[in-house]
Amino acid sequence: VTETNADSGAAGSYSVAGGRSDSVTFLLDGATNNDLLSNEVVFNPNPDTIAEFRIMESNYSAEYGRNGGGVISVVTKSGTNDW
Repeated sequence: VTETNADSGAAGSYSVAGGRSDSVTFLLDGATNNDLLSNEVVFNPNPDTIAEFRIMESNYSAEYGRNGGGVISVVTKSGTNDW
């Protein structure tokens, strides 16, 4: 995974397995996390809130069939607002 616009201050776009950066699907808790115009990631959660992440390069199932470049899936930790 390569970040392609790290200096712009934006959330970033990533290239997976040498594919185009505009053909990566970003998932956050199973929902699409892609900007509709640029196809970049919309929201990068704080690393402390992440329970797991997966980067799928190729040969993934049809449930991830939005783009062909790869899938970056992030699942956040569950919890409550109670102290």
